[in-house]
Amino acid sequence: EAGSAEGVADGAGGAAARGGRASREEVGRVGSLDQLYGEPWADKVERIRRASPHGRRSGWALVPLLSKANDDVRQEVFVMQLLRLLERAFPAPLWLRPYAILSTGPRSGLIEFSPNTQSLHALKKLPRFGSLEEHFLDHYGEK
Repeated sequence: EAGSAEGVADGAGGAAARGGRASREEVGRVGSLDQLYGEPWADKVERIRRASPHGRRSGWALVPLLSKANDDVRQEVFVMQLLRLLERAFPAPLWLRPYAILSTGPRSGLIEFSPNTQSLHALKKLPRFGSLEEHFLDHYGEK
């Protein structure tokens, strides 16, 4: 998963305690996006760079990756190639964020993920999650 929900606790009597979905008010109780997504990526990179014996070397980078097994990622490679083509064909305001994919075998690969993000699957596990629309409205404002 591309994130962590640590630090987001469900209050007594919340949706999780009732066995149901969270209300919009409960979704809004998450105080900040840092609480929702965990440590910001830039902070994590700096913390690991300081701890690494190689952190001062030029070219040192920390790349967030997902390891996929039992999945042919060659289709994803094709889609990212198509996105890069569309990114060049259509100038701003369209903004696409293609990511790196490396097929390491016929049924495995490495996929870069976007830092400071969380998968929809992980968001749905949160006790306060009602819908994706509610999540965006609560954290990023009205439409």
